[in-house]
Amino acid sequence: MDEVAVLFSGGSDSTCTAVLAARVHPRVHLLTCRRLGMIHVERSDTNFRKLQEMFGPDRFRRPDLMPVDRLFRYLSYRGYLGDLTRHGLMVLTTCGVCKLAMHTRALVYCRTWGIRRVWDGANRNMYIFPEQMLSVLDLLRDLYARHGITYENPVFDYEDPQGLNFGSRVFGVNPARRETAGKAEQSTGEVLRSIGILPAADVKGTAVDRAMQARCYQFVLFNLYARWWALERESYEDYAARVYRYYVDKVAVCQDLLACLEPSGGRPDDRLAGLLE
Repeated sequence: MDEVAVLFSGGSDSTCTAVLAARVHPRVHLLTCRRLGMIHVERSDTNFRKLQEMFGPDRFRRPDLMPVDRLFRYLSYRGYLGDLTRHGLMVLTTCGVCKLAMHTRALVYCRTWGIRRVWDGANRNMYIFPEQMLSVLDLLRDLYARHGITYENPVFDYEDPQGLNFGSRVFGVNPARRETAGKAEQSTGEVLRSIGILPAADVKGTAVDRAMQARCYQFVLFNLYARWWALERESYEDYAARVYRYYVDKVAVCQDLLACLEPSGGRPDDRLAGLLE
């Protein structure tokens, strides 16, 4: 099969995705992005080295960490007043915009290297995050498809022992581990534990987790907005519908930005090239 690119944070979901990719693809490109506010991005090397040991050093291509600061700022603040007027405090969903910047950078990378498949570790249990909602993932699928690239989420339906409680777990007010042990048995963590990459199935929010991927505490702003403002005032269905409408607009910005790559063989124009750092 063709080569595949994986958006790789080094966490259990993206590492499990990389394992699944390496089982069926001759070469896996592991793409890790960084930007101001993210710390310890280099810790993604922890599971990268384990993947190399398991599958061989030539199975993976790992380019330098990809900065997405300019893309993130462009997507966040281009037309900001209009966004604020149309979508209100949805402009605080920084995690979704950050991931959209990463997808934009990954798409350019794939066009450059002729890669026609992209995978990531999106999971249905993180359902308040825009970049892990099925409706927004469908928008991303369409964005990639415009450039002849198939975008997939192979661990989307895996169980997650912490799911929505991620923010609480990070700050030490997580549910008791015995309450989440059952889900851990059908999780990406269990896949990695069973092949020797992780010491236990349920490591999210622990010291083991912190040692293998970046941290970005800017997600606190999103957490405050989504969990303790929006979802205290409206149903999840209404919240999800507003998320979708906002990201329709944001993906349209990406489509405009990437238009220079259409049709096949296109190269970044000056505007896009200036955002790729």
